[in-house]
Amino acid sequence: MHRLLTSFQIADLSGSVARLEMQIRDELNRRHRAEEDLGVLRDLCAKLDGQKDTVLQQVTESNRIQMQVM
Repeated sequence: MHRLLTSFQIADLSGSVARLEMQIRDELNRRHRAEEDLGVLRDLCAKLDGQKDTVLQQVTESNRIQMQVM
């Protein structure tokens, strides 16, 4: 036996679908922001690694010069 949906049930289901769609949009927006933040962090890490390498080279050169002076 098939049961017909009442207008109230249809309206309730439509409201539920609308809420779920909004939740999906919110989650997609959060994901997009998180991916952007991750990209910024990756760039920062790459920059810091480059600066670390430069500082290590400078320290090594400074130590080499100090050893020559002694």
